[in-house]
Amino acid sequence: MKEFTVEQVRGAARAYVMYCDRCYDIEGVTPDFDTWWEEYNKPANKIIDMAHFIKSGIDCEFSDTGNSWCIASRLVRINEDNYSDGNDVWRYCRPRMSHKIFHDGGECPIPSGFRGHVYLRDGQVGHHGETTLATWSHDNDSFDIIGYEILGLADGWAYPWESE
Repeated sequence: MKEFTVEQVRGAARAYVMYCDRCYDIEGVTPDFDTWWEEYNKPANKIIDMAHFIKSGIDCEFSDTGNSWCIASRLVRINEDNYSDGNDVWRYCRPRMSHKIFHDGGECPIPSGFRGHVYLRDGQVGHHGETTLATWSHDNDSFDIIGYEILGLADGWAYPWESE
């Protein structure tokens, strides 16, 4: 059985009261302790290491709003809360999504925290919840990864600006 300090119990009680108040403000919604407790105790997301994209040279998408993305080549520099492609400075950056990228061997070019597909030499497509879990070796056999496609964040991960 998990033990809690008095401060933890007080904090949880305050949070539950605020949750109940929000529920009662919405017509027809009643508080559900089990749902609230599960959400309250959900671990914080792990944060993507954006510096990995500088080293790997993966094409990135940049945005000032987080809604509309433009492809502006590679991430060159990270300054505090901004990302630079060498020409412009942007508020948001992510790897290019839903685009097949050739991989000619070596270590995994994607940092932990992304889901996607890997394409094998024999034509098979590997579907991975997290692409870094694939075996990124090149042995000149049918299981060599020759390409990949990033589809989005894996469960439990967030971009740096989402943790603010």
